[in-house]
Amino acid sequence: MAAKIFLLLSLSTEAPLIGASGSISGLMGLVLVLYWKKGIRCFYWLMPKQGYYGFAKFPAWIVLLFWISSDIAGYWGTLSELGGVAHAAHIGGFAFGCFTGFVIRLTQWGQNLFASYSR
Repeated sequence: MAAKIFLLLSLSTEAPLIGASGSISGLMGLVLVLYWKKGIRCFYWLMPKQGYYGFAKFPAWIVLLFWISSDIAGYWGTLSELGGVAHAAHIGGFAFGCFTGFVIRLTQWGQNLFASYSR
């Protein structure tokens, strides 16, 4: 799906599309929807001095929205003639992962609703 969205957004490109980063982005979108409150441990580094680096825990939605914003900025700021990272494939994979997560959530909600009425 990420490759299809890459082709839709990058109509006339000669840049090759190699790799599975769109799939990884899809998994990250799925995690965003299914585990949006789960804490993700992140490493931060401000300076190579004691107290200016370490680990912090943030909710998944903050980390993953920050991550996808770098791909959105890369898509808007990169000339298509230059090739490089397929930001459109990352965005497409992420969007499809989020969509899949919402479908899973709705299915779970429907099963719970049906189970409560069948008793």
